[in-house]
Amino acid sequence: MPHTAEKMYWALLLHINLLFVTYKHVYSQQCHEDGTSSCDNTDEAVEVNRWQLNCIGKGDDECVRLKEYYSHAPEYRRYEHAVFLKPNYAGEVTDVNIVPGKTHQMIAKAVDPPIYEIPNFLSDEECEYVKEKALATGMVHSRLFGANPDTNIEDLKGPDVFRISRQTWLHRDNSDTMMTSWKDRIEKLTKMPRKYIEDSEPFQVVNYGVGGHYHAHTDSASTGPEEMLRQKKLPCCYQTNCPIDENVQLCCKVCRYMTLLVYLNDVEEGGQTAYPFADLPGEDLQEKLKSGDYLNLSRHCGDATIAVRPRKGMAVMWYNHAKDPTTGLIGDPLLSAYHGSCDVTKGEKWIANMWISVPPYEHWDKPSSFNT
Repeated sequence: MPHTAEKMYWALLLHINLLFVTYKHVYSQQCHEDGTSSCDNTDEAVEVNRWQLNCIGKGDDECVRLKEYYSHAPEYRRYEHAVFLKPNYAGEVTDVNIVPGKTHQMIAKAVDPPIYEIPNFLSDEECEYVKEKALATGMVHSRLFGANPDTNIEDLKGPDVFRISRQTWLHRDNSDTMMTSWKDRIEKLTKMPRKYIEDSEPFQVVNYGVGGHYHAHTDSASTGPEEMLRQKKLPCCYQTNCPIDENVQLCCKVCRYMTLLVYLNDVEEGGQTAYPFADLPGEDLQEKLKSGDYLNLSRHCGDATIAVRPRKGMAVMWYNHAKDPTTGLIGDPLLSAYHGSCDVTKGEKWIANMWISVPPYEHWDKPSSFNT
């Protein structure tokens, strides 16, 4: 095929497929809004032969590889909406069935962002299991996302240090029935499609000693207007293999749609999870955020609008992003979701984090680097 004719062929194929994707997506959105029976499963799964789009401009070998991959990974051809659970008011209690034969409660702590406490999410035995597994894996000093890996952080102390803790990652192990059961609970609790739970990062386990803290931060994408604009077209970090160094933010953006944090022990004193801006009116939030002072939780833990006291086995769940009303996927980051760990003043604090990542529409079918 002559070069010009080949380019015209691929351009036509791209145009046809994009029209098909747009039609199916718009139809899905209309069904979602109308709720008619003729739309059963449409907004749950929109299937497209996306390998054709992804191989445009690539060589024959790469196209064959992509076709083979997508034919064996149908979950990446399913367009599935994220879920955003919002309480009617702070203090609202909802019963949920996440473990057979038991009823758990979701207790709303805030509306903006939605923050929930779930007591007894893990049993005492499960909490001890996680700690033992983390210690066996090996704990290392925590670093900030995108920090220079050559920075010596082992001797950093004091309230002006942004983060003082140790951590490790518990990677995927399908033979570990206990960890698999936690994912089942998370799926039932969040009502998120299983795809996003499986695609997300490994469990992170963190330990804070006396003086340990993590000043207020966001778990996901940058909230600054200029950074948001710069990162708009970048892929999500969980969908890439970008090097984790000071340049990672030029390569990808964090797409942690929501956070589930579980306390693995009772803390003797301190260690609250603080949300300095939760449920604040917009003007008050902007004023406090602009000052920057309230991010330092060593000094301003008591000024946070919400502060959750650690209790062994309890989970705290919140959203870092809104849900995009058009695509049903990840939307803008929520400024109200700034949070952090206040200083531990006596004893120690153990937590486990799970982040559920959701891509933007531009990368909805791109596979996760953690689930390939």
